[in-house]
Formats: sequence, C-alpha cells, structure tokens
Amino acid sequence: MLIVYSFSAIIAALAGLSGFIHYLISRNTFGNPLLFFYKAEATLLFFPRIKSFFYTPNMFVTFAHIGLVTIACLYFLLNKKSNTKVLKILLFASSIIISVAVFLAGSQCLSGVLLTIFMLLFLFKGRTAAVLRYVVFIVTFLVMIFAVFTTIWMIYPLEVNNDFSNKFVDVRVNYAYSHHIIPSIYGFLMFQEHPFLGVGIGTFTALYPKYIKDEIEFFSSSRLQVSPDRILDPHNTYTGMLTEGGVFGFLAMIALLFAFIKMLLPHGEKNDSPVSSCLLAGLLGYLFNAFFIDVMTMRHFWIFLAFIFIFYKKRKEISYEANT
Repeated sequence: MLIVYSFSAIIAALAGLSGFIHYLISRNTFGNPLLFFYKAEATLLFFPRIKSFFYTPNMFVTFAHIGLVTIACLYFLLNKKSNTKVLKILLFASSIIISVAVFLAGSQCLSGVLLTIFMLLFLFKGRTAAVLRYVVFIVTFLVMIFAVFTTIWMIYPLEVNNDFSNKFVDVRVNYAYSHHIIPSIYGFLMFQEHPFLGVGIGTFTALYPKYIKDEIEFFSSSRLQVSPDRILDPHNTYTGMLTEGGVFGFLAMIALLFAFIKMLLPHGEKNDSPVSSCLLAGLLGYLFNAFFIDVMTMRHFWIFLAFIFIFYKKRKEISYEANT
C-alpha cells in the first residue's frame, strides 16, 4: 500500500511539473488543465499554481503531503535490508520532485508539509541534517505566519508604487476578509444558534446563504470579482465540525484524532520503528493544515488514517509474538 500510494503521488507531481514546464516554454495557461491561475492572485503569486489532476492546488498538496510520508516510511523500511542504495536514491529523488511540485502549488498547506519535513529531519543524524533542521524550522515558521495572515486577510491585490521624485515606496495591502476565514465567521453564527448538536453534517452549504453579511462580503467579493452570494465550504476542519456537529460532534472528532495520535506514540518497545515517527510527523502536519482546509472531506486523509491503523495493528502483533 505504501508503494502504491508513493507511486501515485510521484505521478501526480510529475504531471503537475510537466504542466508547469509547458507554461514556462509557452507562457500560456490557456487549455492547461494541470495548472490553476486566478487573475486576482497575480500580484501576490507570479506564476500559475500546480493542481495536477485535482480540482484545486490545496487538494493536490494534501495528496502529495501523504506521498512524502509514505516515501519516508519506505526509506526506513529499506534500512533493514541490504543492497538498497539505488532504491534509497530513487526515494530521495522522488521526495525532492514532490516537494518542488508542492512549493509550486502556492498553497497555505505548504506550512503543514514543512512542519512534517522538519519533524522527519530529526530521524536523520549528522551535521547536514542538523543544519537542514534549523533552515527548515525558520522557513516553516515564516510560511506559517504568512499562511495565517492570508487565511484571515485577502492580502491581494498587492500594490507597490515607487515615487522616484519624492523617494517614497508605497505598499497597499488588501485587508478585507479572506474567503478562507469568511465561512468560519458564518459558522460561528450557526454554532451560536445550535451549540450542542450543530446544524447537521453536510448542511453547512445549504444554510450558508441565510448567514451571508453584505458588510463582510462587499470588499472581498468585489476585489475577487465574484458574486457576493457565492456559497463556500467551511475551509476549516475544526470550525466546520463545530458548526455541523456542535460541541458533541467536535469533541468526538478530537477524541478520534487523539486516538490515532496515541497509536503512534512510543509504547516502550525496544528499537521502536521509525515508521511510527514518520506517520506521526505526517499526521501532525496534516492537523495543522486542517485550519485551512476541511480534511474530513478528503478521501486520501482516510486512507492515511488506514495506514496508521494498519501499522498499529502490525506493531501490536509483533510485540505480542516477541513477548510470547
């Protein structure tokens, strides 16, 4: 299963990169289904974003995120075998390819991916790995801050005007509410009316039009050049569940996620498998990205949880056999 998923992630990344290379040659995004280009973002992102076979760049990044984790798992599983140098080089090259494609997707979810990579680097020893950890930590911190800012405010269109005669540089940043935070604002309004059981799973978009506020939508929709009556998904796993499931549903989701984290924590076994650390790094990075996307609606997230559960069961079997 790890091999199949890793191979799928590599194919998706290569497809997205091929679309990006085609853009670099032709300088044309028209008719390129592998890229996402939104004119309003052009002042902030100077290149079309990779989405590969997926509907949005965020979906591609979350799929590729798990691919990086499965490749890391395979790498450490190969450590137990001899004559695997070529395979390790291929895995390392594949992780670089996926990482480049993820970066060119221009998604807030890059922050969670970098968090995962930072934690994975602790599994490697040596001065190079230590230096990389410091570099990745700094980059991760900066990307996280940027992701939070772009989630709350639109930022774009960004205007920079240079007044040569008066020696002034004017920077204009759009601080209207971002379309990532607006659904959460409406979600809290729904939650206030239905605090315990929520509005019901899957009913967020159906109730959305009822809560649209003109004073919130005016600047955001006009600068995005979209209808103020557009309907959006929660764009946040936690506020989405709080809205649709209420306090009880939210606590049930937290308990479920905590149970999977607990499966990956060390249980006192000797030479505990680094695979558990890889899966834990991926899960924590994913849960950070859950502030920007609704991971519960993504099928590959449930496949990832299946990986964790299978690993947990296999580790218990091995531990039982060792003790008996």
